Amino acid sequence: MRRVAVTGLGVVSPLGCSPGEAFQNVRAGRSGVRRLEGAFSHRLAAPLAATAPFSGDAHFDPPKLRMLDRVSQFALVAARQAMADAVACPGDADPSRAGVFAEIDRLHAFAFLDWRRNLAPVRPIWNP
Repeated sequence: MRRVAVTGLGVVSPLGCSPGEAFQNVRAGRSGVRRLEGAFSHRLAAPLAATAPFSGDAHFDPPKLRMLDRVSQFALVAARQAMADAVACPGDADPSRAGVFAEIDRLHAFAFLDWRRNLAPVRPIWNP
């Protein structure tokens, strides 16, 4: 087993879109499950879901936004938060020893973001 140092955190989740917000909601015992609002929700037997209060428009230019699925948007924003939290810049570390790891969920089990290419996403490895 290799030792690692976690130097920064980033979160995009149903409980909040920053580590501080998410941890505060966990400590307060709040749930991320909410009633769905939308034209389709009345057709659902149980219109409840744990959706992140996130809009990619606030983080990406339209051309980049069209290239990224929602999960990749979450990963990139959380990675940016982690880098800011670590007070690190890509040029500050040896690229062979630094990077960002994100676990989204079991369907998007591992999304690796390349530190050396300004957080350019690498396609997730699908692990059903």
